[in-house]
Amino acid sequence: FPSHDTRWCKEYCTFGAFEPGTKEITVYIKNRNLADICRTLAHELVHKRQHELGTLDSQSGETGSEIENEANELAGVIMRSYGKNNPEIYE
Repeated sequence: FPSHDTRWCKEYCTFGAFEPGTKEITVYIKNRNLADICRTLAHELVHKRQHELGTLDSQSGETGSEIENEANELAGVIMRSYGKNNPEIYE
């Protein structure tokens, strides 16, 4: 779900989240570059896949955790590839 709720970002200190219980992804979009929004979505989609594979747990979102690092890495790879074919996202 796209979000414009600044309170949500401040409360959770993040621009995106995957909720395993509902399988919903929330991405904050207000005043953000399209490439940044897409990267956040890619990151959360990696978490969704990790959940499907059974590798996501309650500590997975901790900064520096293996799961979080994997989501950061794969989101970066996805965006580099997508950005090469769609440079307009950086405008």
